[in-house]
Amino acid sequence: MPGSTITVDAQRPLGQAAPELVGRTVTYRPHLDMFTADGQIVPWVASQSDLDADDWEIV
Repeated sequence: MPGSTITVDAQRPLGQAAPELVGRTVTYRPHLDMFTADGQIVPWVASQSDLDADDWEIV
């Protein structure tokens, strides 16, 4: 996912989880998301095995 900049809104999940950020502008850095088998989107965090694997390529 490309990065983005947002203003934290009290009615959105980030504003509810971190009310001290409401009204502030925050930057999300670029990151990888994964579409799961049950149809959800979650952040992907590489495991040590993922990092050491040789069955991937940069595109």
